[in-house]
Amino acid sequence: MAEGHSLLEEDFCCPICCDIFKVPVVLKCSHSLCEECLREYWDTQLVLQCPVCRKECSADEPTRSLAFTSLCENFKNRKGAASAVDVCPEHDEKLKLFCFEDKQPICVVCYTSKKHENHKCSPVVEAAKVLKEDLKDKILTLNITLDGITEAQASYEEKTEQITAEIEITENKIKAEFEKFHQFLKKEEEARITALRKMGKMKISPFQTRIDEMTKEISVISENVAYLLQLMESDHIAFLKTYSENLQRCSLPATKEGLRPDNKQSEQYLRRKETILTNMSSEGFVSRLDRPMLHMPKLDSETKIDDVDYIPTLLFSVWARMQNLVPNAPVTLDPNTASNRLVVSEDLCSVYYVEQRQMVPDNPERLYVGVLGSQGFRSGLHCWDVEVGENDHWTVGVVKESIERKKLLNMDPSSGMWSIRLSRGVYRVGVKIRKELYLPEKPWVIRIQLDCDSRKLKFFDPFRNTTLYTFTNIVITEPLYPYLCTGCSTQALNLYPANSG
Repeated sequence: MAEGHSLLEEDFCCPICCDIFKVPVVLKCSHSLCEECLREYWDTQLVLQCPVCRKECSADEPTRSLAFTSLCENFKNRKGAASAVDVCPEHDEKLKLFCFEDKQPICVVCYTSKKHENHKCSPVVEAAKVLKEDLKDKILTLNITLDGITEAQASYEEKTEQITAEIEITENKIKAEFEKFHQFLKKEEEARITALRKMGKMKISPFQTRIDEMTKEISVISENVAYLLQLMESDHIAFLKTYSENLQRCSLPATKEGLRPDNKQSEQYLRRKETILTNMSSEGFVSRLDRPMLHMPKLDSETKIDDVDYIPTLLFSVWARMQNLVPNAPVTLDPNTASNRLVVSEDLCSVYYVEQRQMVPDNPERLYVGVLGSQGFRSGLHCWDVEVGENDHWTVGVVKESIERKKLLNMDPSSGMWSIRLSRGVYRVGVKIRKELYLPEKPWVIRIQLDCDSRKLKFFDPFRNTTLYTFTNIVITEPLYPYLCTGCSTQALNLYPANSG
């Protein structure tokens, strides 16, 4: 920048007095001079000539330039201000050195003082060159970070568009299913669409939040890069005086934990980053770049909207609610048999688990664990559905009327119980030697079919039309009662009538 000032000063200097123009005038030959210098020069000449090119001139030829006069005044003011900045405020000496310990320009007197004793110092030109190279590396890091965040933001935006599209598809399927019902089912349709949209909003929310954060990060980094690039163009002293303060602008914004890029996205980003760094290094742009690994957010949550969660059980769930119109359901629950941690609903079709034991009479028919149906069967074909839904701890089946009710029931036909159970993520069959059931998909509803005449008890998934397990050769010498038990406080077991065919 010092060389820049020298060139500018020559442009503003009079060729006669070699000082900055005072009331500059312009000749027809386009040469400029001080008005006073030109008059004094012409007083010594017999023929009026341009002192620069010796071209003859007339006495009325010189013309003043107000614009050029203004430029000269501005230049003198800037030169005076720059001279003041270049001088040490303590010793009134020119600032020629830069102290790397205190990160500020100093004069020669400062360098020899005790204050800067044993401090590493360099001439301002050398220091500015070194520090500008260092700053260039940091700007490169910021640009790489900016590129990575921009790519991650695009990925989040793509995810939100995907979720929105899947929500729209699932919504249309739900509407198509509801066309099969009469007009009074419109409220059910709206309820499910509301739930779907709410779930979609919840899935989009973390992505949108991170997108907003990234937009702010991009804005901050972009502003810092623009400011630092502008700072690189300033003169050495102005650059060095604010270097320590502006170094903070090179700090990367904190990366939010919990959201990180998936492996594929990380590999793509790292390959892109390595290519950029290799190219810039080969072209002489990178000298000592410390390449910090960008800690990018990761897409670690399941974002797919699966219509399997909505469509397969839709018709049954709505149809089951229509059973409230039926005054006497074929199978209901007997609240007098419910254990003290189970609560039976008023319609006798649902049972809830509660953490606190209930104050209930210890009547003879009450079970230690579980609840029975209101009616027992010892002949004929009987069928009922139990909606287990998201319940993760349940047992369903049938038990003998003479079951030991004041003790924990054994899942064993020899004890008078035929059942299947879900506990701790494992499905089991109630036989003497515990048998696990390996189900490819989680059933939403368990249909129980008791054929007393054929002495069979069948459990199957009505929506997938798959048999889960079948008990055969059941000895029926007394009534068998439907049995339900749950240990999940967030999801009730719901009982509905079913087709026995």
